[in-house]
Amino acid sequence: WTQSVYVMNEIVGVRNVLIMWVAGDAAEIVDNLSEEEILLGAKQLLRSFTGDPMIPGPFKITRNTWLKDPLAMGTWSSPSVTTKVSDYADLLTGLPSDKNPRVLLAGEHAHKKFAGVMHGARLSGIEQADKIINFINNNE
Repeated sequence: WTQSVYVMNEIVGVRNVLIMWVAGDAAEIVDNLSEEEILLGAKQLLRSFTGDPMIPGPFKITRNTWLKDPLAMGTWSSPSVTTKVSDYADLLTGLPSDKNPRVLLAGEHAHKKFAGVMHGARLSGIEQADKIINFINNNE
């Protein structure tokens, strides 16, 4: 499974945290591994990547088993080759209109700059929440 880790990222501004992404068939394998097995694999990868056989490995893991999550079932959104920038604006337009928003969409799929990631979900959620607040304030 460690050969399917396609990137390890640090989080800018957050010390001592790495994000490790696993894709493909290996995601199912990792979903079924113990935390100890994943920590060991991550340590081996860090030592291999850095060439430092003494670098300490991670000591804690936080994860989501996406394939076992009944609300996700391993899903991941990604723009298609035909996606246009205007499609994101369409997704964020209230229905029936922004002036009378009865249905609003938000999520990682709806942000033009951060599509497919948690940050995009948060930002689109804030944007849509602001529309609700403005609607309430303007209709009191």
